[in-house]
Formats: sequence, structure tokens, C-alpha cells
Amino acid sequence: MPPEDFDELTSDAGEVALVQTTEVIADSLGHLSVEQVESIYQRYLEGEKVRDLFTEFSIKTNVNSLLPLLPHLERKDLTCPHCASHATQKRAARNNTANKPVCTGCDHIFPTCRDDTCGCSACVNEYLGQLNGNGIHCRVPYEGLTLREKIILLAALTMAGLTDVACLSFVQLQRWHRRLAPTSEYQNKCISELFSRHIILVSSETSIDALDFYRQYERYDFLSWSPNVSDDAGGLALDVQSLQMLIAYDLEKNKAELEPVLKALIYEVAEEELMEYLSYRVENASAVFKAERATREVLRPLLASSSVSNIFSIIWKAVKQADKSFEKGVFKGATHAGNWIPSAIVRIAEEEKQYEYDRLKGYKICQISEVIYSLILDDPDGSFKIPLSRYTAEVMRPVLEGISSAKDAKIA
Repeated sequence: MPPEDFDELTSDAGEVALVQTTEVIADSLGHLSVEQVESIYQRYLEGEKVRDLFTEFSIKTNVNSLLPLLPHLERKDLTCPHCASHATQKRAARNNTANKPVCTGCDHIFPTCRDDTCGCSACVNEYLGQLNGNGIHCRVPYEGLTLREKIILLAALTMAGLTDVACLSFVQLQRWHRRLAPTSEYQNKCISELFSRHIILVSSETSIDALDFYRQYERYDFLSWSPNVSDDAGGLALDVQSLQMLIAYDLEKNKAELEPVLKALIYEVAEEELMEYLSYRVENASAVFKAERATREVLRPLLASSSVSNIFSIIWKAVKQADKSFEKGVFKGATHAGNWIPSAIVRIAEEEKQYEYDRLKGYKICQISEVIYSLILDDPDGSFKIPLSRYTAEVMRPVLEGISSAKDAKIA
């Protein structure tokens, strides 16, 4: 088959072919001077056909493209920051951007613009060092963890797979998969609390794509994490399972000290569950919701007098009323309808009968709730159908004090 204008080798197979044809390249262009080779390349860039150039310069080859035959550009102006070798650069195809220079001594790729990143092992390790800071060289002693950190860390450790001993991930691919917290914002807050104290570190098993995502958006969504807690001074970090068992035993032994920490977490998680439910309802409505701060301000007082289940019914009615009023033309637009939802929640809570709603089907209870209610309080149903003020006083406190009949208060 005669040579055609196939100008790029973009696949991995193409890269292998390029290495394997080095001898063919030398034979094909060996009769030409360096100046002639450069002239051929410039004429190719200007649009001349490859077959015509092959004929004119008597280039005999089975390769159907010019680029694999050309020697790489030597970039002695570029020195690798890791191994001090110089770079070479594949020649660019016609109408294509320049290829990135590559180190001749290692797999480092030189950036060609400000936002370029390299995925070689040295660059990845350097970036991990920047992210993890002093945590790489210093373990966090277990005794230095606060009770709040122990509870959140235990919930995080339950996200690890059964065979994972070194790292864990908070990725939730589907709604019914395990998740650390009800909302991504609260999950990021909890992860940040642990990460800022070097209790967990970004794992070396994190993919390059996940690191690039973090560079761009500063979100923890797809990073992998390793625990960085030791049970003795200067010791090795405990693996996932060992640390999980240590915290679980510690919390069970010291239940009486947990009341203020658990109370704060229970209120926080309940608020996030309400915001999650509101987000779900708005997704299926015409209203555009942007009034998160105002909504949180009206939801917090309701948690003292109404259960999460009751507030679900209030939210459902508020969103439904906003939707109907929008359809009737009461509001100036979808955002105006969404901004009306907080005041609708207040009015419905004051004037209408409250009903109980079930949790969202398909949404798995978050791991922080699992640790609090199932593990610590041995009460999987938790406070979902009882006001938090009553639950913490009549159920949680007696359970922490060892009164086994405390949960009878829920049906009183």
C-alpha cells in the first residue's frame, strides 16, 4: 500500500511502533543531510503531501507517515528537576499543538503551559509531600485525638473495604452505596477536620486523575486516604482494622464522657439530613433553590420541637406549595419561588399538622450515623422519629450512663 497522509501516532501501540522502527528510520533517511531532513519537515508542516516528499527525496520505507521517521528534537535547554537529564521532544503533527518534552533519563514530562501537570512517580511524590506536609514524617499519637475526631475517624475507617488495610476512600458511586455524611459539604468538612490535623493523609495509591481533580477543584471526592495514627510514641501508623478496633473499644469503655460530643454531632447530622431531603425534593420541582443559609436558620430551631421525620413532611409541603405557586405565576421566576421556601417552612410548621415521613428510599444511612446510633447507642432507629432535645435527654444520656431501659422513653 502506498504511503498516505497518516500524521500521528496517538495510541500506546503507536509509541511502541516508534521505538521498534528506529533502525528503519536510520536506513530511510540515512542518505539525507540534517538540513534536508529539516527541510522535509518544514515542507510537511506547510501542507505538502507525504507521498510526494517520499518520492522527491527517494525515501523508501514501509511506514505510512513521516513523523515516525524523523529524529526527536533535542532539548538541551531543559534539565529534569529529578534526575538532571536533558529532554527530547516528539515533532508535532501538522495543525497540532506541540508535544510535551520528555526527560531522557526518567519518565518526567515537562509542562508546556501553566496548568500542565506531570504524572511521573517523582512529581506525584513531590505533590503528595506538599499536600501532606509534616504528616509524612510525624505520626499523630492516639492519645492526642479528641472524642469528636475518634468518632468521625471511626466512621471514616468503616468506609474501607474488607481487604483494605492501608487506605480508604470516600467515593460514593451510587446513592445506595456507603457514604460518610448525608451531604458532600458536610463530608468535606469532616474530612478536612481529620486531614488538617494529619490524622489521615492522602495515600500514594491515589490515582493521577484524582490528584488532578483536587488540583482543579480542591475537593476530596476521589482521593484515597491512609490513617496516620500511632498507639506509641514514634511508632508506625496503625492499619485500618487495628485502628478501627482500638477506637471502638475506647468509645465503648468511655461512654459516659461522650454526651456533649454526641449531642453536637447528632444535631449536625440531622441538619444535613434535612438539607439532603430538601435538595432531593427541589431536584424534582420547578423551583430553583439558592436559599441554603436562610433555610438552615429556620430548620435548626425546628429540631428542638420536631423530629427529623416530621420536618421531612414540612419540607415536602413547602416545596410542593412553591412549585404550585410558581406554576400559577405568583412568583417572578423559579429562583424567587425557591427563595420563598424558608418562609413556607416556618408557616407550615406553625399552622399545619405535622406528619411522619420515612427516610428516602435508596439513600443509605451515613456512616457517622451508623457509628453514633448503631455502635455507641445500640439504637439503629436513632432519633429519626423523636425530637432531638427529647432524644438526647431521655434516651442518649441514660444509655451512656448504662441505664438499659432508656430506649423505652421513645415509645412513652
